[in-house]
Amino acid sequence: MWTVRMIGWASGCVAACLFFRLPAASAQAPAGACIKGVEILPLLGGEGDAPVIPVTIDGERAALYFSPVFSHTFLHDGKPDRLWFPRGGELQLRGQDGSLTTVFHSRVDDLKFGNIDAGAHDILLLDGDARHRVGDRPVLGIVGRPLLTHVSVLLDVPHRRLALFEWGGPGCGSPAALFQSVPEGENMGPDAPALSVSIDGHAVRMRLDPDLSTSVLPTDVAHAIGVTDVALEADPRTRTKYVGVSLGRLHRFAAVDIGGASFANMTLNVQDRIDTGTLGGDFFRRVVALFDFPRHRFYFEPTSDRAGTPSLGLHFDETEDASEDAREADGTLLATRGRRGGGVASGP
Repeated sequence: MWTVRMIGWASGCVAACLFFRLPAASAQAPAGACIKGVEILPLLGGEGDAPVIPVTIDGERAALYFSPVFSHTFLHDGKPDRLWFPRGGELQLRGQDGSLTTVFHSRVDDLKFGNIDAGAHDILLLDGDARHRVGDRPVLGIVGRPLLTHVSVLLDVPHRRLALFEWGGPGCGSPAALFQSVPEGENMGPDAPALSVSIDGHAVRMRLDPDLSTSVLPTDVAHAIGVTDVALEADPRTRTKYVGVSLGRLHRFAAVDIGGASFANMTLNVQDRIDTGTLGGDFFRRVVALFDFPRHRFYFEPTSDRAGTPSLGLHFDETEDASEDAREADGTLLATRGRRGGGVASGP
């Protein structure tokens, strides 16, 4: 159970609504009566980086990636920063490309997101020490979906902010009322969030993973849409490192429709060693997004604004070498043993 500092309308909701440039009330009930608490966190890093948020772990300053596709919280040791975790029984998981890697059961005694105290929490420990830093904070790993199931998350990558809040009460309806256009929203399911997307007129189920630098599509799905091998061979080559390496091609699709919004000439990374499509950071850099986890709904509103801060090359699950110009980094994991690559880590 989280301990959340409750923030009133004047100090909490107004701050959130003004920062994200959203209206302060809905046609149903005033937003102040619906938001029970809110914590606004800066996204560390810069444009092009995966979402990274500041945290406190066992009393020490640190940072974690955010992506709701992960069903566990994964951490590295941060020994130079006095952050290390006990190593329990081992577990083998599959990466997005199907490669196996070994992790270990562990636990943190206290995890805080600003004024939100998540308390003790079971984690999966990755081998090796954390390698990335943002300022004085080691980037230890990624926060898993189980910590977020009872809150809504407003992810504003273009303006470099993330808000955690609880929504509810008589007459409150949907938190989509926070958006100016009140989008209809999409059912993202109770597990790894995913949407039905239309790509050149073909329906494709795609996960939502802001950690991936670009959106990806399996080669066999691209074939089903009508993309030929001859067309792919003319596209720029990519080399993406997850646990193993997945080769691909950057292919431009004429029309990608997501939740009623159309994205013309959208480029997707078509890869052989994956079996699930994913909307990645290139999508989230264009929108303000709301993950309404308690109601399993996803809302977004396109925006052309950008913060313009430089990228630090921060990603948890992959790095990508487009057109043979390498950007190397580590890959990690998504699926448990017994499931093919592209699934979400859902094991014990």
